[in-house]
Amino acid sequence: MAEELPQLIEEVVAAEQAEDDSTAVIEELIASQDVEEIALLLESLPLEKRLKVWASVPNRKKLDVLVQMRADPRETLIAETDESSWTRIFEDIDAEDLLEIADSLPQQLLSTALLVMDKQQRQYFQNANQYNDEQIGHWMRQDVLLLPNNAKVRDGMRLARREIETHTDTIFLL
Repeated sequence: MAEELPQLIEEVVAAEQAEDDSTAVIEELIASQDVEEIALLLESLPLEKRLKVWASVPNRKKLDVLVQMRADPRETLIAETDESSWTRIFEDIDAEDLLEIADSLPQQLLSTALLVMDKQQRQYFQNANQYNDEQIGHWMRQDVLLLPNNAKVRDGMRLARREIETHTDTIFLL
């Protein structure tokens, strides 16, 4: 991914310099990229080019790209995005994504995102927001796995292997 970034930047800059339908070329380049690559690309471009490329990112990818970006370039893109686009951008937002970008969002957009979320996700967000950024409760996932009272350890292990992501390093049992 990182090795391809300079080439991607060159292709975007070259497409922009070729004045004939650069938007279509940029859209085609972005369509084949992961959201992490798009985020790195946007962070690497000067402001004017960043805004032009951002306009070419499909709405369905914009939220994931914002989550992957650092705060400063993210805030610039948020400020320049048309207010009418936010409902479509926030369409599939969940509490974890909103926690990642909440500090960059103006209060009005934060309210819009909360309105779009379902009740459970809103509750997760509000619970997590009771903690500071430095506390584990702010970033902890809210998923709960339940076992019946008569379950055996092997049942719990089976459920954990099936439901918990492989990079999990700690599980709290209650």
